[in-house]
Amino acid sequence: MKKVLVVLNGIYTSTYVLNGAVNLAKETNAHLHAIFLNADHNGKEGGYFFPNDLALTENIFTGESIAAENEKMIDANVTMFQNDCETTGVSYTVDKRRRMALKDLVDYSIYFDFILADSKANFYQYFLSDILVDAHCPVILTSSDMKQTEDIILAYDNSPSSMYAIKMFSYLFPEWKNKQLYLVHVNIDDEIGASYEDEIKGFLALRYPNVTVNVLHGKVQESLIEFVKSKSANSLVVMGAYGRSSLSRIFRSSLSKRVLETTDASVFATHV
Repeated sequence: MKKVLVVLNGIYTSTYVLNGAVNLAKETNAHLHAIFLNADHNGKEGGYFFPNDLALTENIFTGESIAAENEKMIDANVTMFQNDCETTGVSYTVDKRRRMALKDLVDYSIYFDFILADSKANFYQYFLSDILVDAHCPVILTSSDMKQTEDIILAYDNSPSSMYAIKMFSYLFPEWKNKQLYLVHVNIDDEIGASYEDEIKGFLALRYPNVTVNVLHGKVQESLIEFVKSKSANSLVVMGAYGRSSLSRIFRSSLSKRVLETTDASVFATHV
């Protein structure tokens, strides 16, 4: 059974991330360990200079402090998550911590098979996409409702990191052996196709019977995004986080963000 760290904004929890986590756990026999972080910006609403004072300020309608209301919202989201897991028979635990620095979150990631998070979440101290830079496990980022995965798009750019991402994906999700896979390579400056294409096809053939090789031409961003848009809304794009080309340096450039912002696909990314 895989162990998944689900990182959530406890106050403004995205239902599509909760639903996606539960669907993914059902599909792939995974245990969900959810952490609901209190992203209240330490009360610094509107640039207010005395954050502690503001956190204790009463809501004129409820008579409760902002801090107390935030805790109630987190508790309600935790309950919703627990109910969804118990209704569907998904194994889960809820982390008791409500605050965690980026470094601590990265260190914590070593104990999980992968992380699932909302690409849009903002914890003021950091964006969740920042964890990919140093995370000790792969990361799945989603920006829309992650239903049952249909198409899997493997982005290959001749770099070791992109091949490593493909390998990690195959190790983690053998349950998806009958899914439709697309190995996508974007030709730049009329280069001669993907390096070691036969070796990659041979590697995938031992695991996935339905693999189509697609060599695209043009600019990397536009070509890949158009290809993703042409596939199912329930697609997962597999990428390496670092490498020599713009395709693999997704969090140093805008490619992953463009995929998440302009398509309904989710992104699976890892680095060597």
